[in-house]
Amino acid sequence: MEINNKTALGEVIAKALAMRGIPKQKHISHTSRVLDITTAAAQKKLTGASNWEVSQLIRVVDSIGMKMSDFFDIYSYSVNEVHTAIWNDGKTNVKCKIYLTDINSNGPTEYSALKINDEWVVFRTDDIKDDVLFESKRNIEMIQLYPQKQNVKKHRIAILDDDKNIVDSLQEIIGNDEYVVDPFYNIESLEVSLNNSPYDAYILDWVVGARTVFNTIKEIRKSENKNAMILVLTGQLSGIVDREIASAINDYDITGPHEKPIKASVIKSLVDKHFPK
Repeated sequence: MEINNKTALGEVIAKALAMRGIPKQKHISHTSRVLDITTAAAQKKLTGASNWEVSQLIRVVDSIGMKMSDFFDIYSYSVNEVHTAIWNDGKTNVKCKIYLTDINSNGPTEYSALKINDEWVVFRTDDIKDDVLFESKRNIEMIQLYPQKQNVKKHRIAILDDDKNIVDSLQEIIGNDEYVVDPFYNIESLEVSLNNSPYDAYILDWVVGARTVFNTIKEIRKSENKNAMILVLTGQLSGIVDREIASAINDYDITGPHEKPIKASVIKSLVDKHFPK
């Protein structure tokens, strides 16, 4: 920021000193001591009668424990007309802070501000076609945006196994900032959840209790999220029903079956591969 108003700068320094608890009558002596200059020279600086070197400004601001960015915020508010405004980026409205030029400043700027229903709104100047609006616009010297944090959508994963230790272990290893993992210990509870809110991926033990998950897989493929990943595990690979598992592989696009025990890190790698970053 270019500082070419010596009087305004002195006033802002005085305001910063006061904000840090230094009374007005001690501003000159404090500045004199920090800069190692006479009180007369310090008075000239604070009243705008002499120039400030950048290094001198930094020393005074640093002496009161204030960041230069905070000081320039104070300066901007003091010498500019500043407002909270709304700027549309083409997709959504973004809150911002606008610094308006002097009303009598010459020449339009790339962006302009219009006050609409007591709210300042930012427009590209070329987009303002209405003559009345164009005459009432204000030129913008600077726009300060406040980007909003994006809410990263987490993939939802269901784990089904009647062995609680396996479910809990997988949930601990797979669950992180990218995945929400829900545990299920019987087929019935998973199928109820499936009807209400389908998952993005399923890790299923092939045999749970006395049933296989073959019908559950068919229901998943008919759900709203029919393309979800289905990873099948089994501890009974040699004894599973050949017709059902062949159909699950060929007709319902499952991953596996993988024989237990299988390292949880391998399962996580398969899940990560399905959801590329």
